[in-house]
Amino acid sequence: MRRTPEGGNGRGRGGRPGAGSRSGSSGSNADDERKIPTYEERKAAYEEARARIFKDME
Repeated sequence: MRRTPEGGNGRGRGGRPGAGSRSGSSGSNADDERKIPTYEERKAAYEEARARIFKDME
């Protein structure tokens, strides 16, 4: 059985849909519209999650 260069299952690398290489510009993309959180936003989310996880240990 022969495999394609993308991994053999037609889904790109790693077997996940959309995990292969992206070619060309396809206009509006969900990845382009996703907001990347700032350091402060990530830190706040981390502290909130940590407080939830360890709330019973204090």
